[in-house]
Amino acid sequence: MKFYHIDRAQTLTVGMIFPYLTPQNCAISKKFPIISQHGMHYLLYDENDSRSVLCEWILEYVRTTMFPHMPSRFQCFFCNKNKRRGIKLGYILEH
Repeated sequence: MKFYHIDRAQTLTVGMIFPYLTPQNCAISKKFPIISQHGMHYLLYDENDSRSVLCEWILEYVRTTMFPHMPSRFQCFFCNKNKRRGIKLGYILEH
């Protein structure tokens, strides 16, 4: 099955297998033994991106409170089955 991903960091290539990462921070690794690149960005964040980091943690809190059986955003990749919708989402995220 084919999926489309918005790669704003431009780190992926066509046909690439998404890597999962192991956090080196002990406190983080206890809660998230494996994380996605998305998770790595927001768990070990750049100080200049604090607003986005706060939003991600609020969304994570909502997930753990209301949907504890669902996977963490920090351990997921966000893909779309439809290329046109993916492009539209990418445009919305950038503007």
